[in-house]
Amino acid sequence: MSSLKDDANFKFHPNCAGIQLSHLAFANDIMLLSRGDIPYVSTMFAKLQHFCRISGLSISSDKSAIYSASIRPHELSHIQPLIGFSLGDFPFRYLGVPLLSSRLNVCHFAPLLSKITGLIQGWSRKSLSYAGKLELIRAVIQGIMNFWMGIFPLPQFVLDRINASCRNFLWGKADIGKNKPLVAWCETHYFGIPMVPNDDNNSIGNNASKSILDL
Repeated sequence: MSSLKDDANFKFHPNCAGIQLSHLAFANDIMLLSRGDIPYVSTMFAKLQHFCRISGLSISSDKSAIYSASIRPHELSHIQPLIGFSLGDFPFRYLGVPLLSSRLNVCHFAPLLSKITGLIQGWSRKSLSYAGKLELIRAVIQGIMNFWMGIFPLPQFVLDRINASCRNFLWGKADIGKNKPLVAWCETHYFGIPMVPNDDNNSIGNNASKSILDL
């Protein structure tokens, strides 16, 4: 697939031409990226078929789809039977995160919020100490957030929702209603540190979340 950059019959997707990106692979999945013209798509697919022949692998057409943006309908009607994949719609999920051809809206972060809410609801039915709850927040919730934030930034609304869920889980709804928390939430755990230059080395901070465990 890397040889596509030297093929005169292939052109990169406009947003991928600068870095000459034609494909992304993870485990046994591959995502092909091309300009949406019939000759270029045909060339790319021919390279994929050649790879299948020499490797002994085969394409799972039932699990594959074509996702397009700004391609004329008559061209898409010729590309689809040429490739043999079904036509998919944006957004679709890849490696657990939504992908689409435009900027993500708050509604597209619903899978993230749903996953975190489901985890917290399950943990809430168990008898856990404050230290146990804090460790789950730090090891699991923060890990999920870092995975998403390594791909794209989370809106402040989403960060606030996650903060509220973690805060309520840590202290418990009953505790919040009857007593004040033993330690301020900002001194226990907080998410969503702005990506601003670091005063020490004037570089962009790499961590998107931070824990303060001085209980």
